[in-house]
Amino acid sequence: MTADLLLPRVWLLEGPDQPLKLAAVAIRAGALATITAPEPATGGDDALPLLAPCLVDPHSVLEDPLLGRAETLASLAAVAAAGGYGSVALLPWAHPWRDRPERLQLAWPEPQRLLLWGAFSDGGENRRLAPHGDQLAAGAIGLAGGGALPPVALLERGLQLGEMGQRPVLLAP
Repeated sequence: MTADLLLPRVWLLEGPDQPLKLAAVAIRAGALATITAPEPATGGDDALPLLAPCLVDPHSVLEDPLLGRAETLASLAAVAAAGGYGSVALLPWAHPWRDRPERLQLAWPEPQRLLLWGAFSDGGENRRLAPHGDQLAAGAIGLAGGGALPPVALLERGLQLGEMGQRPVLLAP
């Protein structure tokens, strides 16, 4: 059970293009419950805490999510939370390469979000297309290539198939 928390004076950033506001905030059961406007800002308000939307990491790499030597899925989630990241997107670069729907079945602690990129080509080798539609149906946020631009013929074929719909394609320059 999460205790209720009252933050009587915090800087509040509600979203993009919004000004900072001085506010009082109540958190109940781990969720933002109420926001009220306290007395006007005075001298010394610069040192107050900041409450803002979580950051998003759009392209992390985690080669072995369960038994990694440098980092695991659990350690990445902990580091992301400590750094203020609410969402982390993993590129398909892994052993094995995340190029099949069954390899996109990773999860981590709520309320953080783990987003997974699907692979543009099998194994990131730029020889054959990976199953784009199957990966996207399994929850991939888009398709990503490896460290090199795919050959023009493979790239053209993948784009002409159009299985990615409106989803992004992330390729090396």
